[in-house]
Amino acid sequence: MTSSQHADNSFYLYGSPVSFYTVKVRSYLHYKGIPFVEVRATNKIFKEFIEPATDGWRVIPVLKTPQGHCIQDSSIILDELESAYTDRSITPPGLKQQVVSSLFELLGDEWLVFPAMHYRWNFKKHNLKYILNAFGQSRSPHWPKAVRFLGGIMPALMFANVPRFILGINKKNSPALEAWTAITLSTRHSFF
Repeated sequence: MTSSQHADNSFYLYGSPVSFYTVKVRSYLHYKGIPFVEVRATNKIFKEFIEPATDGWRVIPVLKTPQGHCIQDSSIILDELESAYTDRSITPPGLKQQVVSSLFELLGDEWLVFPAMHYRWNFKKHNLKYILNAFGQSRSPHWPKAVRFLGGIMPALMFANVPRFILGINKKNSPALEAWTAITLSTRHSFF
């Protein structure tokens, strides 16, 4: 799908159901009632649209505006949309509340990604079937359902080392990460 194929006045969200940041933007668009078309980031979409729109990066989500501008990075997308769609703002009115809100976004975007990636990729015995099917559905949806999981192999191999090589999660520090996650998500835990 090329940008010339989008001649209407819709937003287009390029992403994947397995992308935490795509889910963040999709949830925001639903909350605000902003009409959009969701486009799965297949290999073809990455090559023909996302890479040209992001100077060669294979990243998601990407939001294409009705004016034809492309915005990448979930926080930037939300900031841009918040300035244009002011009803039902997600930004609290007070400065202190805005700081706390920003801290929660920072926690979700930058810190909770550690346990998310750990639990997704370091428990392959439990998750591999889901991972292959989810990535296969995203990257190769046109393949027959019985073999679609094969389309998930290459992206799974590409992302499988994220916890270890990019985030530094290993067998020594994963128990501490798991304990921190339990404390952070505990209903008995209070931030205030």
